[in-house]
Amino acid sequence: YLKDTWLTSLKNSLRNGLKDVGKGWFNLNETKREVYDISKLKKFMTMINFMMQDTLRALTEESMHSYSSFICGAVAYDVEIEDIGKVKNTRLGESKLKWPLFKLELILNADGTVDIGSNGVPIPFEKFVEMPLALFDKALASVSDIPQLE
Repeated sequence: YLKDTWLTSLKNSLRNGLKDVGKGWFNLNETKREVYDISKLKKFMTMINFMMQDTLRALTEESMHSYSSFICGAVAYDVEIEDIGKVKNTRLGESKLKWPLFKLELILNADGTVDIGSNGVPIPFEKFVEMPLALFDKALASVSDIPQLE
């Protein structure tokens, strides 16, 4: 959305708003770089780029905060282990989750050892830490290469 629809919508809005201006400080058909560099259109485009950056920064910060709150809320338990057969989990606060954050199974191997996995496939424990971090990094990367309007 950000790299296609948002940028296209901004371009179309700018063209429609300035299409009837013609020659002058907001001329969209200016071909001389020197004239454009001193025009009000350049200053206007710079302001739009700053507004886009500020909007993206605010939305990204809000989304990252929401994501971290979601993860922290999903794992907010107090665990008391009395013995191997008695474990007490107490939720700390309210959760908006309808389903667990991870679907895990205990997989009994032929040699008697137990693995943690999903759908019968063992998953290394480190992946449960890496996966939410990888999603976080992917979300940040998605807003890093958005072209500017100018």
